[in-house]
Amino acid sequence: MVKVFTQVILLFTLIAIGFICKKTKLISNNMNQDVSSLLVYVTVPAMIIVSLNSLTFSQKLLIESLEMLVISFFLYVFFVLISYLSVKLFRVNGTTRDIFQFSLVFGNTSFMGYPVAYAVFGEQGLFFMAVCDVIAPLFMWTFGVIVLCRPHKSVKEHQDLFPSFAMLKQIINPSIVAVSVGFLLLGTSIELPVLINDTLHLLGSLTTPLAMIFIGSILGDMDMKIIFQDMKDIVYCLQRLILLPLVVLAVLKSVSFAGYLVNIPVLYAAMPVAALTSILAARYGNDYHLASKLIFISTFLCIFTIPGVVWVLYNF
Repeated sequence: MVKVFTQVILLFTLIAIGFICKKTKLISNNMNQDVSSLLVYVTVPAMIIVSLNSLTFSQKLLIESLEMLVISFFLYVFFVLISYLSVKLFRVNGTTRDIFQFSLVFGNTSFMGYPVAYAVFGEQGLFFMAVCDVIAPLFMWTFGVIVLCRPHKSVKEHQDLFPSFAMLKQIINPSIVAVSVGFLLLGTSIELPVLINDTLHLLGSLTTPLAMIFIGSILGDMDMKIIFQDMKDIVYCLQRLILLPLVVLAVLKSVSFAGYLVNIPVLYAAMPVAALTSILAARYGNDYHLASKLIFISTFLCIFTIPGVVWVLYNF
């Protein structure tokens, strides 16, 4: 337990370093964009492939992977249903409703979920986090886009909103390709050549420090006063960071799941608002300012909530 919390503290120490670097102007927003691309297209896929390649294929692993996919699907169905209930309880309408719903359903797994899963649960934890994340693009590019397109009276006004080829490109993202390659290597017991394996291992090892420093840098752009401007935003973010993972934990425990099949979905549900929220909100003409605000607030608050969720997982 002490080792786990040491790892979590290490992660957030890296976030603090990124925050200080941004405040002292050692790094710029241009660097943020480059690091974001490097993480998504290079280091995260490398980390996934190496982690899967290091595991030993077994019937148990295959069964648990399939179970995780099923859990993940119903996890998103649950998130969607809760998002409709939540906006009614918060009595929000218009673009605020749209952004609140999207933010509740989609978490920041690429930049936060994978590094945290690896730090807390090791290579198997990372593997199951990647499996759990396979379903996400399907919901993001169907439900997510539909929600963000509500400001438009009809889809015909934006005929490029649902381009099938573009959607297919987004669903087949680098992480999913990496999971597919990793499964192929795992299932066929093919060993990568030493040079390729070592190169991927080195690239993958960059993911955690780069992702945490990137998140700290993003927080460095934030005016801390916005945290206290609207309590509704704070409460909504806490709902994603605390309420969702606790409900997921209770449900999975009640149906007798255990181990990674509980720990990873709970950790998955505890992630801050997805970094893509503001980008997609701007793309589809929604309130990207509110989206950015929720990303900042939830990312800041997760520094305190994620260690709490990990403590709950290890004690209950």
